[in-house]
Amino acid sequence: AIFVFGGDAIDRGPDGRRVVETLLDAKARQPGRVVLIAGNRDINKIRLPRELSGRPPRWVQDELKRGPRADLLRAIFANSMGARGAFDFRKEELAGTGAPSTDDDVVQSFVDDLAPGGPMFRFLEASQLAFRFGSTLFVHGAVTDESLGNIPGEDREPDVDRWVERLNAFYQSQIRAFGADPIDASDSRP
Repeated sequence: AIFVFGGDAIDRGPDGRRVVETLLDAKARQPGRVVLIAGNRDINKIRLPRELSGRPPRWVQDELKRGPRADLLRAIFANSMGARGAFDFRKEELAGTGAPSTDDDVVQSFVDDLAPGGPMFRFLEASQLAFRFGSTLFVHGAVTDESLGNIPGEDREPDVDRWVERLNAFYQSQIRAFGADPIDASDSRP
């Protein structure tokens, strides 16, 4: 049997970290039988180290930029990640494990999870964007005539198997670039 996880491991309940660790454990135990697909709720978190370290999104008002990072993170989740409950879910999860769970602890936990070696970073490293098994193509979301064969910044790939391979290679190169410079001082975000 093959287990394919379709993405969005976090943001939907107070056990996101536990879900990520469980998926990573399954992948480590059965690497050839567990496939992790990265979802938008997983990938979009790579914005957080940058946005919480002095480069918030353009839409953020000045008073929010100068305020506590917890307020900024709540606003980012609510206004640009569709994850209104993510902050409180993490706070509940931290408290439930006995870990410190102040607002600052919650913010730092998201940043730490994305650092190389952190659980969310390891999850993103272990994930891919597409997987084909027989005649079934697994992705997070949909494949349209417009997206099929597309690889950002590269020529369109008409062969499905080659497209999956190249798309996953592109994804891995971007995760490696993020790991090398998560805040991205060059202003050219992966």
